[in-house]
Amino acid sequence: MSQSVIGESPELIESLINMNKSSRATINRFIDETRFLRRQLKNSPGNVTEICRGLHRGFSEDPLFTRAREMRNSLIEAREGCL
Repeated sequence: MSQSVIGESPELIESLINMNKSSRATINRFIDETRFLRRQLKNSPGNVTEICRGLHRGFSEDPLFTRAREMRNSLIEAREGCL
């Protein structure tokens, strides 16, 4: 996941981080959740499906996550319309 983000335009990443007031908090949350996921996978490596389902349930209750998905989908649709 991190590689796909970093693989994007450095200018895009810089603008997302520096021009967005909430980006630092979002990045810190991503790091915390990634560490949590790593611990879960280390403690229960055979239970990946259930771990992912739990994460999905948690994300689906987060209005910011829901809004971010909607924005991502809108951007994808707009990009596809330009190709």
